[in-house]
Amino acid sequence: LEQILSSNCSCRQTCSTEIDDENWPLPRTKVTLPSGDQFDATLGLRGLHQTQNWAVAVRLADLCYRHLRSDRLPAAAVRQGSRRIRWPGRLEEISSPQANDHRAPRIFLDGAHNDFSLRAILHEVQEHLPRRQPLVVLFACAKDKDSKAMLHILHQAKVGAVIFTHSGNSRGKNPAELAREWRTIARRKADIHSSCAD
Repeated sequence: LEQILSSNCSCRQTCSTEIDDENWPLPRTKVTLPSGDQFDATLGLRGLHQTQNWAVAVRLADLCYRHLRSDRLPAAAVRQGSRRIRWPGRLEEISSPQANDHRAPRIFLDGAHNDFSLRAILHEVQEHLPRRQPLVVLFACAKDKDSKAMLHILHQAKVGAVIFTHSGNSRGKNPAELAREWRTIARRKADIHSSCAD
């Protein structure tokens, strides 16, 4: 791990002109490893923030491949695997309207679990779906997470509404407590549903 963290990798990311099935630009990225090897790919995951995770994964794959096979990691395999990647619960669209219906809501599921990841997700949604306002967030959180920091991010993002719920996990924070925190932070009312099934 020290070798990975101390290495001088450079990563460049852009938004690709390639569009996924839901008209959202997929991130295109490139990494140069300390060996000088370069890898580039269009990722199958939405979100420019995924390019950093990708660069770490490529570096780890390269180290493993060199150790196990005494050879260079095939760039074509990296490109193909990167484009095919799917990760449920990471900006996953679970409901999509007809292509020409701009009024119907698009529903995304993401497991952002801290203020940094929530900020990245909100940025992506607001940047790529600017006409889809107001943004309504269904929010549940584990007891051991910094809910106040995440609620501050939601408030700063000026979301249209927040609905608090419980995921069904025993580690989940009470939605009424989350709503109280929200009222203190945002000075706004929020709906509460006791479970996601509601």
